[in-house]
Amino acid sequence: MFLVGRGASVGALMLLVGACVGPPVQTMSDARQMIGAAERAGAHVAESPALQSAQKNLTTAEALIAKRDYRGAQAAAETARRNAADALAASPPSGLPSDR
Repeated sequence: MFLVGRGASVGALMLLVGACVGPPVQTMSDARQMIGAAERAGAHVAESPALQSAQKNLTTAEALIAKRDYRGAQAAAETARRNAADALAASPPSGLPSDR
């Protein structure tokens, strides 16, 4: 009887943890902020492939949230943030004119 009760407790705990997964609000915000920073730094002027990937992954994350696939959305938003960070790193140095 002890083993049955313990197994049920573990199962209930796993169900509770799984139910706590929600939209990746902070990760989405981080990705949007990083994309904005890359755009302000001039990454959009150079038509940065990394910035385009970031925007695509953010759109994918938004679609996955609408489908309630929060784990997939989390992964896409993290990828978007990393892509935007790459775009920011490759953007023209601050204060210098970009090649237009």
